[in-house]
Amino acid sequence: MVPTAIDTLWYVSARARDNGRDTRRLADSLEYGLVIRRAARGSDSLTRGGDSLTRDGDFLTRDADVTPIDSVRLTASAFASALRSRAESRDDSLTVLYVHGFGTSLHEAWEHAAQSSVRSRSSAPWVVFCWPSNGSGVAWPRAGEFLVRAYRQDSAAAVASRAAFSQAVRALLPAVGGANLVVVAHSLGSQLVGEAIAGDSVLRAALATDPLRALAFFAPDVESRRFNELVLPAVLPLTRRIVVYASSVDRLLALSRRVNHSERAGLIRSATQSHAGVEIVNVTNGFAAEDRLRRVFGSHHALPRASAALFDLLQIVARRFPAECRATLGTARREAEGVWRMTAIRPPEPEAVSGCAR
Repeated sequence: MVPTAIDTLWYVSARARDNGRDTRRLADSLEYGLVIRRAARGSDSLTRGGDSLTRDGDFLTRDADVTPIDSVRLTASAFASALRSRAESRDDSLTVLYVHGFGTSLHEAWEHAAQSSVRSRSSAPWVVFCWPSNGSGVAWPRAGEFLVRAYRQDSAAAVASRAAFSQAVRALLPAVGGANLVVVAHSLGSQLVGEAIAGDSVLRAALATDPLRALAFFAPDVESRRFNELVLPAVLPLTRRIVVYASSVDRLLALSRRVNHSERAGLIRSATQSHAGVEIVNVTNGFAAEDRLRRVFGSHHALPRASAALFDLLQIVARRFPAECRATLGTARREAEGVWRMTAIRPPEPEAVSGCAR
């Protein structure tokens, strides 16, 4: 029998259920809960150490066998109380709120967050905000009308989910505090998060009083001009730090560019432009959990495989080390003011970050 380690993932879902089954409809109210996840131990092992997981395998390069095995629904108050207790039990009460992208079911969102958590090598609890997108990884590789229709449906669902996201963040703020909350938006989820924070007056008021520790956009599938001229200026005052992870080889964003007939904020097609107060990280050459086949034919879009970016976000940004720590560790080099380009080196052990000056 393969030994396992057990840990908890948290979720807030805006997806309606039909006879207990997940649907693609927006729910009338949010569902709160937790997911018990199991991680296989062996060559890619996870071992239990106190209340956190200690990683000792080569899962930075290989598939991480992390499986959700059970879920429990909670009331909003029980959810907040349990998450607060989990956060307060650790030295750093950091909490990560992850918002998935296009073509992601509820269970896939859980799996993506679980794998991302493992590869980040952080013991911080992850909360998944699930919005009603198409599921089953979707058919991005299939061009044609089906893809366009599914993408348009998800874009509309992202717009419709902004109020639910605002409600979820406002529930988390008193539970863990903005200073301890890192929001990670992936792909089309960046459109949802950016527009919600930019346009929801109630959420903006809450964040103005209690700003986020950090806000990260990974491969943002947002029209570039709107992202740079409207979204970034609007969210800057509401977070202590903001990072955009972009790439020049992201095949899904290249496809989105054709579908939308516009440039995408996460797809680098020329010299990377800086934005005052924003860290731009070019992850094109960043270390990833991709075998040779994926390096040649993969999408280069998935957050769970972005080992170097996850290290950067959770070990440098979230732990409040300066951007210059990237140069100290050799994980990235500065290209311009506020612009960094990742190197291909394997991310070091988390303890190495302690050598950087805060």
